[in-house]
Amino acid sequence: MILQGGGEHSVSFDVDYFNGIIRTSPNNSFMDIKNPSKDDRKTPGNGSLHNTQQRLDVSLGYKGELSENSKLDIKAFYHLNHINYVDSLTRLSSFRAMGNQASYASADQSGSLFDDQKAGITAKYDLKHTNGLFILGVESIWNRGKRTMDQMINAMGGSYKHRILVPFVGTKWSNALYALEKYDFSKSFSLTGGARYEYAYYDIDVSYFNDMTRDNNGNGMSPSTNRGSLTDSLHNYALELTPSYRYSDSGNMYAKYEKGYFSPSPNSMLRRNGSGSKASYTATNLKQETYDTFELGLKDFLGDSIMLSASAFYTLTHNEFYTQGNAHSIGGVTYGNYDKTQRAGLELFAEQYLFGGGLSLSESFTYIDARILQNNGASANLKIPYVSNYKGTIGANLALGRIFSLWSQNTFFGTSYDITQEKIKPYSLTDIGLNAKFGDLSLSAGVRNVFDTFYYSYYNHDSKDQIAGYAFLIGQGRSAFIEGRYTF
Repeated sequence: MILQGGGEHSVSFDVDYFNGIIRTSPNNSFMDIKNPSKDDRKTPGNGSLHNTQQRLDVSLGYKGELSENSKLDIKAFYHLNHINYVDSLTRLSSFRAMGNQASYASADQSGSLFDDQKAGITAKYDLKHTNGLFILGVESIWNRGKRTMDQMINAMGGSYKHRILVPFVGTKWSNALYALEKYDFSKSFSLTGGARYEYAYYDIDVSYFNDMTRDNNGNGMSPSTNRGSLTDSLHNYALELTPSYRYSDSGNMYAKYEKGYFSPSPNSMLRRNGSGSKASYTATNLKQETYDTFELGLKDFLGDSIMLSASAFYTLTHNEFYTQGNAHSIGGVTYGNYDKTQRAGLELFAEQYLFGGGLSLSESFTYIDARILQNNGASANLKIPYVSNYKGTIGANLALGRIFSLWSQNTFFGTSYDITQEKIKPYSLTDIGLNAKFGDLSLSAGVRNVFDTFYYSYYNHDSKDQIAGYAFLIGQGRSAFIEGRYTF
């Protein structure tokens, strides 16, 4: 909904709600299928999952022209994502319990939940002046995450029973101020500079309940509960400087330097040490993740029908965050920092508009060398997990009159590696379709993965994580789709 007044002010209100029931199976385990193939695409995982999900997004916005050269943009929003694990059972063909290897174990996580809430307000002021543009903005975002892992592990014919209950509540309140100035020294040369400051406050509470029985007589460890809490605050800042030179009416080249940061999530601020009555929670003491990026690029048009852009970049990151394990793993999660990582690469993009725009073509290619240079004080030469070394696309759109158009999209993904440095092979996907537009109604139908390519949408070969890891999910095969959208 959009309300306007005098053509200079507008108020918008958006609501998006989703309520779903999810019935599926766990990811396929490498314990059950050692060498996956296309024939395993429809093989269900070992177990059954019944979850319910509610998702709500609400936003209220205002845009106003305060004067001929200035405008104000304010937005308030709320986000909710709530998932209940109504009936969640994972069967394990092999499980190590109390030093013994057990067959046919199970992990029941029924009663677990995930709840994420986020509320905030953002404001941005734009001022056009004689020599360019000035932007000033503020953000205040409150984020509360609640996660409860309620897990019962049964093994060794029922003589081993292990219940783990871990309720976690973490709150992060971040407040940021930023400014950006684009100053035109001449018609050909401009300089853009900006800075951002963020203050983040954390408040975290977690407990760990452990109850283990390890024989048919009920013997085992005495039930125990351990608690942990943390309040902390972090300060971060970012800088940007971009000189730009326009060498022709259509061509522009630039150089960019950016110093940035990533602030940690609340769940990564505490870690559990040990298990049972000896367990304790301590601060992870993660170091601040910062990065420096250098980029060179250009963009140009050749005539009226061809657009080209190219860029090369290098990013050096200090103390990059990483996560090993899963919140639903019996051993918990490990959070840490890589001392130094790098990403070096190039990006190419082109578009062609032929026959008066009736046929449009697009091509893109990105190459990236993503490496862990140093870890735990020692030199390393490892690949950053789950980063493909290249991605390319080739697209085409052919107009068939004013209503219909044919399109195709080809995407090529390069080699990547999982957290154990296991190689994930490259693959390509081809989609084709037909679009139609009847006034405010848009329809699209077609086929995805035309050649039925085999690929993974999830891959984790870490055998230490038998419950929530050491698994894979094969990507969807050839499928037909139809979509519709009505704008009012």
